[in-house]
Amino acid sequence: MNSIAVTDLGKEFAGRQGHPVTALSPVTLDIPTNGFVTLVGRSGCGKSTLLRMIAGLEQPSRGTVTIDGRPVDQPPSELRYVFQSYADSLLPWRTVEENVIFGLRHSHHLLPEERNRRRWPSIAREYLAEVGLGDKADRYPAELSGGQQQRVAIARALAARPEILLLDEPFSAVDALSRATLQDLLLRLWHDHLFTAVFVTHDIDEALYLSDEVVVLAPGGAGIRDRIEVDLPRPRDQLTTPTLPSFIDLRTRLLREVLADHGD
Repeated sequence: MNSIAVTDLGKEFAGRQGHPVTALSPVTLDIPTNGFVTLVGRSGCGKSTLLRMIAGLEQPSRGTVTIDGRPVDQPPSELRYVFQSYADSLLPWRTVEENVIFGLRHSHHLLPEERNRRRWPSIAREYLAEVGLGDKADRYPAELSGGQQQRVAIARALAARPEILLLDEPFSAVDALSRATLQDLLLRLWHDHLFTAVFVTHDIDEALYLSDEVVVLAPGGAGIRDRIEVDLPRPRDQLTTPTLPSFIDLRTRLLREVLADHGD
C-alpha cells in the first residue's frame, strides 16, 4: 500500500524586501497505488517543488502530503528519489557495485536472503544485471556514459526496495537513443517491481509514453491546469505507440494545455 494524497498543498518563498513569492499555488492530487503519474508544465510551474514536497525534502507553506494516511514531514523510508543530475547523486569514490550496496544498506525492507551482508556484492550485481550493467560492477561512475550512470542510480534506488519512486527529469541529460532505452527500462522495472511512480518531465511524448495520467501544472506556479488520463494500451512500444491515433490526439491536447496563455 502506498497511495499518495496531496491536499491543498502550496509553497511560498520569501522574496526581495520580504514580499512572498508563490512557487506553487494550492494543489490537491491523489496518486493511486502502483500508478504511474507524470507532472508536466513550463519551467517555473512548480513541478520539482511539488515532487520535493511529496518526498519530504521540502516543507510546504500550507496543506499536507500523506502516504497511506500517514503525514509526510520527512523523507519516508518506503520512498526513493532519482535526481536529474545523476553525476551528483552517485558516490564518485565508490565503484558501481558499492553504489548499489549503499542502496541495500539503506533498504526500506530487506528480504530474508538479503540480510546476510556477505551476499550484498552478489545481490548488487543482480540489480546491475537487471538494468543492463552486469559487466560494469567494478567500474567507477566517471568511467560510464551518462545513460549508464543513470542506470546505476536507478539500480541503487531499486536495491532499497522502494514502494514509491520519484523521478525528477531523470533522462533529460542523455542522448535521444539512450533516453528511449531508459524509458523502456523504467516501464519494465515498474511492471516487475510494482512501485508507485511519480515522474517529472518537460517532454510531452515521454509523459504520454510512460504514464497512466499526466498532470499539467499552470505557468508561474498557479496550480493544476488539467489532469489527462492516458488510456493507451500496455505494453507500449517506441515504434508503434507514438503512431496510434489516440496517442496523437492526446499529444495535441497536452501540447495545447502546456502552451496555453503564451500565445504560441
